[in-house]
Amino acid sequence: MTFEFHEPIEATLKSVTPRTEKHGEDDVLALSMGLAITGPNTLLDRAFPGLRHSIYMAVEGQPQLPGVEEATPKLRTNLMELVQLSAKYEGWTLTVDHGIDEDDPIALGGCRVDKFRVRPMEGGSVELLFRIGSNDIDSEEAGQLFGKLHQTISIRLKAPEKPADVIDGTVGHPGLAAQRAEDAGQQRLDVDTEAERHADDATGAFLGLHGNGDDGSDGTGGADGDDTGDGAGEGGADLAGASPAERAAAEPAAPARSRRRTAAQQFIDQHAPIE
Repeated sequence: MTFEFHEPIEATLKSVTPRTEKHGEDDVLALSMGLAITGPNTLLDRAFPGLRHSIYMAVEGQPQLPGVEEATPKLRTNLMELVQLSAKYEGWTLTVDHGIDEDDPIALGGCRVDKFRVRPMEGGSVELLFRIGSNDIDSEEAGQLFGKLHQTISIRLKAPEKPADVIDGTVGHPGLAAQRAEDAGQQRLDVDTEAERHADDATGAFLGLHGNGDDGSDGTGGADGDDTGDGAGEGGADLAGASPAERAAAEPAAPARSRRRTAAQQFIDQHAPIE
């Protein structure tokens, strides 16, 4: 809970102190008011949890009804005359019914609420004193409040509204995770396709310069295009019925073809894209 009164509550206007505040080079009218509210000690629960039970206690042997807050009418000690509290609030709005127009009360925004003091009383009552200051006031409203000095007035006190939460569209969106996964998969597919294209381009460039050695057009491979070297390739020598000398002369062709393949692989490795 916080220190608020959304419904009208009666308070005694103990003091009214006019003052000026500097806003840049301008002097602005401001006002400080001392207010006192007398009521049950449960008033302390609005903003000071635990304070009531530290000052008051229940009557010994008092029956406790289920679901009902325990009454604490008895003072723990009579040595406390006035308890000062350090609580402070900024940005509160105070409205004061001035008796002229109930639909147009005095409204002071940007109030500072501080100087809290508690005067405990036997029997479960408490007097809560506090100060409210604001510069959201004009001279006419200040005059109306001066006319209420030491009188009972009806007030409301509200905390500032919290700003609406900003929705971050990048967090927690139902379809965002799926969309990101799909985009990542597409990017990976694009990279793989690009890598394959570069590899094909590199192979084609090398074979254009050095011959492919696989289709029988240049090499001495067989008619089926493999690297076995047996069989008559389209451009290769037919060794059937050849003399031993002719066969020996044809043997270096296989190492040459192997060297071309090794060079082709090196060319591809050097020009293939790096992921």
